[in-house]
Amino acid sequence: MYGNVFEWVQDWYEAYSDKPVKDPRGPTLGEKKVRRGGSWESRAAVCSSGFRRGVDPERRDQENGFRILREIR
Repeated sequence: MYGNVFEWVQDWYEAYSDKPVKDPRGPTLGEKKVRRGGSWESRAAVCSSGFRRGVDPERRDQENGFRILREIR
């Protein structure tokens, strides 16, 4: 799936802590949203779930996408 489009995620961007954290959550508010993965236009090193970057949520780009998720309880 990686390498198709960058994936917008729900979290606001914040640099990771130096301490190990399981399933880190971003701050409740912020200026930038997290974008993960990579796109068809990216170099190979960017096309992984470990790659993340904070991007202005108003940014419109042909490389951006999202995945619809339904939580089952």
